[in-house]
Amino acid sequence: LGLAGGVRGRIRFDPTDPGATSSYVEVPVSAIHFVNPAMTRVAQGSEWFDAERHPVVRFEIRSAAVRSASQDGRHRLALNGEFECRGVKRPLAIEVEAHYLSGRLGERVKGKTGDLLVLRGAFSVRRSEFGMKEDPGFLLVADEVEVRFAVVGMAAR
Repeated sequence: LGLAGGVRGRIRFDPTDPGATSSYVEVPVSAIHFVNPAMTRVAQGSEWFDAERHPVVRFEIRSAAVRSASQDGRHRLALNGEFECRGVKRPLAIEVEAHYLSGRLGERVKGKTGDLLVLRGAFSVRRSEFGMKEDPGFLLVADEVEVRFAVVGMAAR
């Protein structure tokens, strides 16, 4: 089990036209941690993420399509974009739930007014497609790994 912090990027979301969503999101490899500290060192090392040469993992949306929408600001979106890891770029499709919370920024950040956008989803990637060292027999880590995410974006007014 691993966790990532330090997520940064820019998301453009229009609640009246969620299909026009665009963004890029980056995660510093140095902010990817595992429960086992030795696994964190291995993952950030040259045989896996190679943090020294490739300090960020990045996803950039190329297109978005609305799968469903509700009156309470919840949207199911199909995002198509480019995922980059270790300098290797691959197309990636992600289904996400976007929850637009108009005027609710003050609930998260005291003294601020604005909106929140919560994105939740999951996707799978094959480590071998990005040049990561194989784990023979996949005894510790499978080639295909699932990434689950929840990202909160803020727009101050």
